[in-house]
Amino acid sequence: MLDQQVEFKNSSLHGPRDFVGLLDFLLVLSITLITFWLFSFHSVLLKIFASLIYGLCMFHWFSIVHSSGHQSQFKTKWLNIVSGIIGSLFSTIPFYSWKKLHFLHHRWNGIQGKDPTVALKSLKHLTPLSQKVFDFCWKYHVPVFSSGFLFSTFYYFPYANKFAKNSRDKFFFILSALWPPIFHLTLSYYLGWNYGGLVLAGILVFILIADPILLSQHCYLAVPEGFTEKNVLNSRIQNELTRTLSFSPFIDRWVFAQFINHTSHHLHPQVPHYFLHRLKCDVTHKENGWKWFFESRKKRGSELIFGRPES
Repeated sequence: MLDQQVEFKNSSLHGPRDFVGLLDFLLVLSITLITFWLFSFHSVLLKIFASLIYGLCMFHWFSIVHSSGHQSQFKTKWLNIVSGIIGSLFSTIPFYSWKKLHFLHHRWNGIQGKDPTVALKSLKHLTPLSQKVFDFCWKYHVPVFSSGFLFSTFYYFPYANKFAKNSRDKFFFILSALWPPIFHLTLSYYLGWNYGGLVLAGILVFILIADPILLSQHCYLAVPEGFTEKNVLNSRIQNELTRTLSFSPFIDRWVFAQFINHTSHHLHPQVPHYFLHRLKCDVTHKENGWKWFFESRKKRGSELIFGRPES
């Protein structure tokens, strides 16, 4: 439905495939299980390596949850539910609330109060102390932005419930949020440090890398000319409200699982992440990933998150 509204008709070439979706799922699952085996050795270097790979795998799990939420990881719909629930364990993203709120993000991208991912405050409404805290954390790489966003959006129920349609939504918001921590705490209790230590170290790696990536997607972009609620799904508007990063074709596809190819996703939301590299989109805002990682740190954190450049 969204594809048609952003002036795109999904072709059989780019649509979800059960076989490809399963290969993608099994690949990241296999690598994730290998990291637990590597972390069990006494070598510090192997533990560090396993933590790094686990943290990078979280981006792939995030992409699987993302595609599953769009019913595009698999062509068979119930397989998307299974992959989304399993993917939520390793990405720490509650699947049900992600699916519901992420749809609203696409439907109302950039509309304050309707897009759950848009900050409710603007830069001028932040207190001086709040601005200093944001600026300090961003400048000195304190990893609070992606974790803070994920917690305040999907784990903080008073906020998530604002977007619930009924009591059923509220119930599954809670259930899907409790599922990942209960799963990991239970296995950590029975399996010990070799399990819990890797999960915690991997999450730290993930949020350290995720901060500049997540903030790149929609932050600090000028309001498109003629932008209103009525034309938010227009392809030009979606393009101008979204930013894409690119490191290299290999890194974009196999390390980040096209997680950073965000503009193509907004223009073609029903295309699974494993086929996004096939699309040839005229992207308005595309940045070199390495350059963004360093250049974005020169900007004040409060301005990057809550501000907008001049149109």
